[in-house]
Amino acid sequence: MSERPKIKIPLQPADKILEVMGYMFLAAFWIFVSYAYSVMPETIPTHFNLAGEADGFGEKETVFLMPIIGTLLFIVLSIVQQRPHAFNYITEITPENAEKQYTIAVRMMRFLKVALIVVFGFGEILTYKTAMGAGGELGVWIVPITLLLTLGPLFYFLIKSSK
Repeated sequence: MSERPKIKIPLQPADKILEVMGYMFLAAFWIFVSYAYSVMPETIPTHFNLAGEADGFGEKETVFLMPIIGTLLFIVLSIVQQRPHAFNYITEITPENAEKQYTIAVRMMRFLKVALIVVFGFGEILTYKTAMGAGGELGVWIVPITLLLTLGPLFYFLIKSSK
C-alpha cells in the first residue's frame, strides 16, 4: 500500500454546524442528567427490553454512566477524525481523490458523534420518564431511532464515498 497523503481538511459550513451541534447536545445532555439526578428516586431503571419496558433496576448514580460513556466516545471520535489518512476506505485513496474522500469520512465521524449523543440522550429521557412514573411511548421508538441515527448516515456516507 502506498503512503496516503496527509492533508488538513478545511471546515465547511456543514462541518461547523455539526461540531457546534455536537458540543451543544453534549452540554445539554449533562445538564439534563444533572437535573434528572436531583429529582429521581433512589432506585431507577437501568435496562430496557426491546419494547422499551424497564427490566432492570439499580441505584440512581447509574444515571451518569451514559453521559460518561457518551463523552468518552465523543472525545475519542474527535481525536480519530483528525487522522483521516489512517481510516479504511472502500475506494483506493490517491492524491487526486484524497481531499474528497477524507472530507466525506470526517463528516461521517462528526455526524456519528452527534447521533451517539442524541441516542444516549433518548436513553436517558426514557430512564427519567420511567423513573418518574410517566413510562413512555419513547420506549417503543428507541430501537428504530437508534438504528436510523447510526446506520442510516453510515450507509449514506459509504454510498457517497463509493461514487
